[in-house]
Amino acid sequence: MSCRFADALTGAPLAGAVGGPLYLASTSCIPTAAAAGIWNGGTVGLWLIGGTGVLD
Repeated sequence: MSCRFADALTGAPLAGAVGGPLYLASTSCIPTAAAAGIWNGGTVGLWLIGGTGVLD
């Protein structure tokens, strides 16, 4: 698995602007800690950032 998260460079300013977290995932899975943060953190909105090569 590659650990190059170029889309995080775009997502970080957005997360900062809305006061939300930034979760990083690989092409094929979301890490357990990130999934728990999404499901248990009172998430009311979600942006997916990345091209077709990373969002499957």
